[in-house]
Amino acid sequence: MPGRVGDSPIPGAGYYATTNVAVSSTGIGELILRVLPAKEVDMLVSMGFPLESSLEAVLGKMTSLFGEGIVGMIGLDKQGNGHAVFNTKGMARGVMSKDVKKVAVFQGDRI
Repeated sequence: MPGRVGDSPIPGAGYYATTNVAVSSTGIGELILRVLPAKEVDMLVSMGFPLESSLEAVLGKMTSLFGEGIVGMIGLDKQGNGHAVFNTKGMARGVMSKDVKKVAVFQGDRI
């Protein structure tokens, strides 16, 4: 049977959501499938670590295992705080609410 399953539809790889956190990841799927970064972020947040440091820790792990240019992740905690990390040149991300409409692409771009 030809073809393959990418990381996007796999819980823990392309996405993961619980009552504590929701995480979406994108990048090189074959490597994302090996680590399940969205699930790892959830585990850290569930242990009491803040979302931002949890995302940074998992990004650091993926970078040390596979190098730069591999993954980007966006997370949202149960208080509604969001954060994005990536080890690529850019990753489009945005925020929209009644009062806010912002878009960012590159490292250092703040939302």
